[in-house]
Amino acid sequence: MTVDLEALVERSTKLRPATKTKYKRAAQQWITYAGADPINWTPLAAQNFYDWLITPKPNGGGLKVNSAAGMFRGLQYIAKRYALLYSAHDFAAGIEMARSAGRNEMAALSLDSTRALLAACAGPDPLAIRDRAMVILGITTGARRASITSVGVTGFGLITPSVGLPYQAVSMGMKGGYTYQVPLSRYATEACYAWRSWLHSHSVREGALFRSVSIPTIKSVRKIGTAALTPDGLYKALQKRAAKAGIGDFHPHILRHTFVTWMRAAKVPTEHVAAVTSHASGDEGRASVMERIYFHKESVAGAAVASVESVFAPLFC
Repeated sequence: MTVDLEALVERSTKLRPATKTKYKRAAQQWITYAGADPINWTPLAAQNFYDWLITPKPNGGGLKVNSAAGMFRGLQYIAKRYALLYSAHDFAAGIEMARSAGRNEMAALSLDSTRALLAACAGPDPLAIRDRAMVILGITTGARRASITSVGVTGFGLITPSVGLPYQAVSMGMKGGYTYQVPLSRYATEACYAWRSWLHSHSVREGALFRSVSIPTIKSVRKIGTAALTPDGLYKALQKRAAKAGIGDFHPHILRHTFVTWMRAAKVPTEHVAAVTSHASGDEGRASVMERIYFHKESVAGAAVASVESVFAPLFC
């Protein structure tokens, strides 16, 4: 008997497309390692597979602990679904994994490291302009990579509330499925507008702001993608910039962590941080998303932008 694990993932009605892609990759790696015959899908094989993932190349998969954990979570989902649908044993349950550094344990970027990251995105090349915009947008708003890649070319605008200061904002899709008008500092606005201007100069005036751009060669012209850059695509692009800047073990979430860390270190009011990230600022909880959005928009978003510009000014001096 053979089981198409990728088809099992594809049939899911709960997984997002990006998650399906990751889990299918895990299925491919597992089949390559253990084979297509379920008789070989044992807990011992699963443990050996995980150990192989974190073993340095050329004897292993060469993945870092966090990356291996992400892939193995995909396999655990697959094993659980396989066990349920085929009345089989959950071969990936109870596997011991090395402790990975949680995102909350990430060290925030220092001022020097952040300057080095921006320097790695310097220059007139369109990919450099795009990546610089993504870095500045992430580090001055704390936006997640999925939120950054959700931004549209036409998603920017000036908001003049009845209460509080006017502010520039951009529409972002947020974790939880809602859309939030994220207040923008002038640093983020200028960086995003620079990239948008490049797109405009190439007749791109709608659709995704952050998209793929090919490098022209002697045999081919530059091509601009039509779809939004995926969160994984953003990860890979910024990981290359981080490597160039000498920043090891980079993950885009470190931009969010840096934003919150710098703001708190400067003793910025919690509600200002929440106004930008859309986090709950106290005991509001996630059930009060709409109340939180409108409260911030009407009362503190403009002041929050001023706080962001004050805290991040040294980065752009």
